[in-house]
Amino acid sequence: PQPLGSAASGVAAGLAGASAESGAATAAAAVAAAIAGGGGDGSAVATALAASAPAASSTASGEQTFLSQWQNLLCMIIHNPCTSFARKQAKKQLLLLCGSRTAYSEVRDHGLADLELRRVREIVAVASDADASAALPYEQQLALFNSLQRLRDMATARPRNW
Repeated sequence: PQPLGSAASGVAAGLAGASAESGAATAAAAVAAAIAGGGGDGSAVATALAASAPAASSTASGEQTFLSQWQNLLCMIIHNPCTSFARKQAKKQLLLLCGSRTAYSEVRDHGLADLELRRVREIVAVASDADASAALPYEQQLALFNSLQRLRDMATARPRNW
């Protein structure tokens, strides 16, 4: 797992680069700063999420993009083991943004699938750069197995989203 500060700054950088016009960059930076700050109980993250959530309805033109970016950020917080202290608040906020349990499950499963498939692609890319005839190192085999197992578990638990 990556250090907490780099995970938070990576999330903020991804969202900041994606939407400078809608104000998501400022909100994402506030949440990422709260994550990087550490607050063991997650109260700073909850405050940052709650303070920036009403901004989602302020602009009609970029509202869908803004909502999608918040969903991506919250899914990253939920599925990243380094942000376990903020998971409960992120789940609550995502449920509020989605509006229903069904939509919440779909967005959360989509976020997990994106994360795990990205990990699989990285492992495959590293393996293809290395000698094609050599087997994957044990750590990469384990990471690949864990990613594929999480995808299988998710698909088994909620086949409707697949």
